[in-house]
Amino acid sequence: MGLNHPALLETFFAAGSIGAAAVLVNPQLRQAEVEYILGDCGATTVVFGQDQRENAAGLEAELTGVRSWVSVDGGGPGEEYERFLASGSEELVDEPVEQDDLALIMYTSGTTAGPRVPRSRTRQPLLPVRQHPDRSGPAPGRGPPGRGAPVPHCRADHDDAAHIHAGRDHYHPPSVPHPGRGDSGDIAVEDEDGYLYTKDRMKDMYISGGENVYPAEVENALPGLEEIQEAAVIGVPDGRWGKTGRAFVVLFEDAPELSGNEILTRLREGLATYKLPTRVEVVAELPRTTTGKIQKNVLRERA
Repeated sequence: MGLNHPALLETFFAAGSIGAAAVLVNPQLRQAEVEYILGDCGATTVVFGQDQRENAAGLEAELTGVRSWVSVDGGGPGEEYERFLASGSEELVDEPVEQDDLALIMYTSGTTAGPRVPRSRTRQPLLPVRQHPDRSGPAPGRGPPGRGAPVPHCRADHDDAAHIHAGRDHYHPPSVPHPGRGDSGDIAVEDEDGYLYTKDRMKDMYISGGENVYPAEVENALPGLEEIQEAAVIGVPDGRWGKTGRAFVVLFEDAPELSGNEILTRLREGLATYKLPTRVEVVAELPRTTTGKIQKNVLRERA
């Protein structure tokens, strides 16, 4: 838990060498968020920096499953990092580690529920760069030129919109039985070669006048206007069309004033009418989580 520091790399590789999984915790998270992550993943050793010292002190008594607290700068609960290292054995650890062993757990920022938990296996950070001479085709994890890399254990359900399901590369905490798969919440299209192309998040898509509208498409078009720095689009109820779009845009600091109607007029040149938001609001900033993800749930409440 903390900002970039040499101890981060040392801890990461030390965990891998004994077959343990490293869990990286965003240093900006509050105590309740940190408590959720450490409790959910079943952490037994926590290495923390100065920025998480206060949270560590508040959680030491709460998280009884944590056996060791280690402070990089010496403040807070537990042992000081260098002393912790010095107290260890100098004998090399030769722990068998398989390619399918869990290596890394990264909690995403959940905007409508708890964080999702993508995970990485031992083999994934160590994919070979060069192709073995006895093999033909692209190296493992690398798609053909211009294509994305294959995503292991994923499939799409073929209904009106394909839903991507992630299999065993999503982590499930020790207290939760492994359900076999999890729905990523993404919408994708599959081409004739079986490649998936993500379009948007399922919860963000809305239907306007019988047409599917993907906010990401509109959001990508808005920064094409030179005055606009970033944008977010949501669907709002409409008595005639079911739902219509509402856009929130942030202008560059040195940009001239631009009204919502002016933005809509210029958007019409590149977007079909049903994709156009019915209203554009110019705002000072967009609400974000601690990891920088736009909180569309907050925008929906504001709308």
